[in-house]
Amino acid sequence: MRTFVWSQSLMIGHDRIDSDHRVLIGLIGDIEEMLEDASVTDKAKETYDIFLSFLSSHCVFEESLMRQLPSFYTPRIEEHCRHHAVLIEQAKSVSAHFAGGRPTPDLLKVFQKTVISITRDLIMDDVELVGNLLHEQQLSFSA
Repeated sequence: MRTFVWSQSLMIGHDRIDSDHRVLIGLIGDIEEMLEDASVTDKAKETYDIFLSFLSSHCVFEESLMRQLPSFYTPRIEEHCRHHAVLIEQAKSVSAHFAGGRPTPDLLKVFQKTVISITRDLIMDDVELVGNLLHEQQLSFSA
């Protein structure tokens, strides 16, 4: 069963960020389903590697947007970027549970706990980013 399912309520108003979130949540759901079916662990590891790569690319994109904001946002931008680094490290730590191609018994629980934290933090922080972009008129509102 998927912890998160994409819905309109998760949209934050930036086309690219919303698209990325949709992909990330889809990958998370795919991985969860594979981990629940213990016979597809190799595919789950491959998909998890794709998730990690996509998460990293998403963070780089967001950071490029943030750096376009006026300098008084710099302390918050630096905090957001540090937070991205923590999220990526959290996500990478799950890879250890795939050691030797065989997932550890607690992998599903570890994965779900980690992605709940990552997803919550990504969406909450990105709402702030989009708000700042709107405030600085670097993004027009799309309903």
